[in-house]
Amino acid sequence: MTNLPTGRPKPMQGRTRESVRTHLRIARCYNLLMREARQRVASRWTLTLPQFDVLAELARADSAGFTFVELSRLLLVTSGNLTGIVDRLEQQRLVKRRPDGKDRRVIRVALTDRGRRVTDEVLPAHAADIEEILSFMPRSALNELSGLLGRLRDGLHARADRSRSAPSRKRPAPLRRVG
Repeated sequence: MTNLPTGRPKPMQGRTRESVRTHLRIARCYNLLMREARQRVASRWTLTLPQFDVLAELARADSAGFTFVELSRLLLVTSGNLTGIVDRLEQQRLVKRRPDGKDRRVIRVALTDRGRRVTDEVLPAHAADIEEILSFMPRSALNELSGLLGRLRDGLHARADRSRSAPSRKRPAPLRRVG
């Protein structure tokens, strides 16, 4: 017989409570910021936020653009999702696919001239939107928050790197006798 917990869960205390509270605040702030950014991007340029993100990354690339693998890593999306986004941007003549110069099996995605003109307009306006959205916070608070979030990002990256390099804790499956 399994003992199932009864009643209310044990209340969180100390560091656990603060960790969960911080996690929830980051998630809520992210969702609120993204909702407003999504609305502004969609209403002003009839782009989805993922399309905008692809254009913004490609604007930072050299003229060769990025491969699908590079873009998916930068954007933290699967290459399957990226294919549909790039398809729609290509239909709008904002990006183009072309074979890699060194390996023709590899496809690169780059901005078209039209895509470059659009990003030259969109990116500064988006930056101004973000500045306006966060204008209620003093610059010193933004600097402090940015520093703290940078420490958080670095710590999470280091943790992920340690997890990837640690030997697997899974026990091997037992050998079965065959025959």
